[in-house]
Amino acid sequence: MFDGLKNMTGQLAMAAKLMKDENFRELMKHPKFQDLIKDPEFRELAQSKDPSRLLGSPKMQEIMRDPALMQLMVKVDFQKFFKQ
Repeated sequence: MFDGLKNMTGQLAMAAKLMKDENFRELMKHPKFQDLIKDPEFRELAQSKDPSRLLGSPKMQEIMRDPALMQLMVKVDFQKFFKQ
């Protein structure tokens, strides 16, 4: 019954952690990344929690070919956000 609420609470906690990271905030400010996260198709892929589908998406591939965005992405230590 409360699984949806628990999942939403976890997502909010993760978002709060990410937003504290200066490198993540810089990534989020980039116009191309803003366009990506606004895209409904990409958001659906992101919610699937399947990294291979997400990384294999043409839109993510385009982002990964952008040197400026890649430079921002490598600065974000995503692993530390997923540690308990």
